[in-house]
Amino acid sequence: TALSLRAGADGSVSGVFELGSSGDLLLAASLRHPDAHALREAAGIPASTVMLPADFPLHVELADAPQSVPETRPAVQPREADSAVLAQIESRVRYAYPYAALSAATAKHAASDMQQTGIDSDFFAASRPAFLSTGALTPAQRGTALHRFMQLADYAAAARDVQSELRRLADTGALTEAECAVVPTDAVRRFFACALGRRILGAQTVLREKRFTIELPLSQVYPQLSEVGEGETVVVQGMVDCAFVEDGRLYIVDYKTDRESPDVLRERYRSQMRTYLEAMRQCADYPVAGVCLYSFRNHCQIDIDFA
Repeated sequence: TALSLRAGADGSVSGVFELGSSGDLLLAASLRHPDAHALREAAGIPASTVMLPADFPLHVELADAPQSVPETRPAVQPREADSAVLAQIESRVRYAYPYAALSAATAKHAASDMQQTGIDSDFFAASRPAFLSTGALTPAQRGTALHRFMQLADYAAAARDVQSELRRLADTGALTEAECAVVPTDAVRRFFACALGRRILGAQTVLREKRFTIELPLSQVYPQLSEVGEGETVVVQGMVDCAFVEDGRLYIVDYKTDRESPDVLRERYRSQMRTYLEAMRQCADYPVAGVCLYSFRNHCQIDIDFA
């Protein structure tokens, strides 16, 4: 506009900022040329206020603005929809993925989670954040300490003297002093004195912390998806606490430190132990003859029958 060009032509910074386009910048600069009489007249700007000397000529010609020509388009005649195409579009829009329910299942599963029911099971951390620690071990960490002892201990030496075996593990750095302090020595003595402990001590082969990776039918891991997951499998990873060979047959033992009664533990860990049974059937060189838990709190063997 004439007002913005006048502001830009004065050369001030504020005036230049009022210009709205690069074309306005060019016009404001051209207004100051001695040959730009026509531009100054069109903008209503006196030559004395803006004109500056120049050492080159400038040809200025004002052109009339082009007349706008209304755009004409041919009228569009409505056409009746193709019923076959319309039906195909509606079918695709309404399509429902038949395996949408499987998106809630993971392709890899931990065997230790098998006791949880449903897909959206809660997650329980094994340890507390460092800023919450007071130096004492959590119940989960105490249970882990016992499991590590049962993994690393010399069973024959532990059956003779639990304290000496704990000291050996602490001296070698296998267990920390804090872990050794919470291992329930009386419960360990009672384990090696019971029938199951004596069988393990006399076994021809003892496997501890036996890791495995197997495939299981989806319906076994997620029973609620059995209708849509036929033929699908899930990779399951886990670790068997102990397995021993007796008379050419394999027996699976899982150590537990839970406070609940034997009946509660049997039902809670039935699915997990079924997975261990299947894993040993697939991975071990011996037929599996038995599966059980050993409860260190109840001081007893808990057999699980899958017949």
